[in-house]
Amino acid sequence: MLILLTFSMLVLQDDMPSPHGTTLIGWWTNQTLCQEWKISDSQLQELTKTLENFQISYQVQQNKLNQARKEQSGMFLDPKVNAADLSKFNQENVADPSSQMQDINFKARLFVRESLSADQLALIQAKNPGFFSAKWFQGNRQLQVGKVVQKK
Repeated sequence: MLILLTFSMLVLQDDMPSPHGTTLIGWWTNQTLCQEWKISDSQLQELTKTLENFQISYQVQQNKLNQARKEQSGMFLDPKVNAADLSKFNQENVADPSSQMQDINFKARLFVRESLSADQLALIQAKNPGFFSAKWFQGNRQLQVGKVVQKK
């Protein structure tokens, strides 16, 4: 039962909107937003290069996680697969990509925090209080990179 709960939590976690209802997927490609936040061209160039690499890494891990979840769902339906095998599969194939995605999110936010000035960060926080908790990376299911998407 613990495995099912963990699996369910992972499925829901990726699709949750930010606490303020807005995602900032690919915000670094939105020129208007970056100008509003007073991000210089040189800063934006560095941010774009690094955040695009983080996004690709995130998507690779998400693909691994999605494939593992699909396989794990089939395993749950197979009565021949025992709990120990399910637990082992979960640890080896589901937990690692999920952990990697969390690590990528953390490193991306830390990079942005270190790349921008205190004044820029204060401006961003004032205009977008959920900036560091919003979803930044595009999942593989929807391709709207560079747009600020309002969740309903």
